[in-house]
Amino acid sequence: MTASIWTRDLVMKHRAAARIEAGYVWINDCSSHFISAPFGGYKQSGLGREESKDDLYEFTQVKHVNVSILQAQSVNGG
Repeated sequence: MTASIWTRDLVMKHRAAARIEAGYVWINDCSSHFISAPFGGYKQSGLGREESKDDLYEFTQVKHVNVSILQAQSVNGG
């Protein structure tokens, strides 16, 4: 879901953008897309974010591997 706000009131722009539950909000513009800016909806209107590195995270799985160099040296007689 997207939203577009049209107003000259600077305070109203930011207040409205913060309250709107949409994945992409334009202020005094609509339908412009920017390279690497995540595009996607809120709640049931979208899954994930497209058009950015966030889109690639859906195809990854995070794993942390910690290797202790000190322990490895003592086990190998180093």
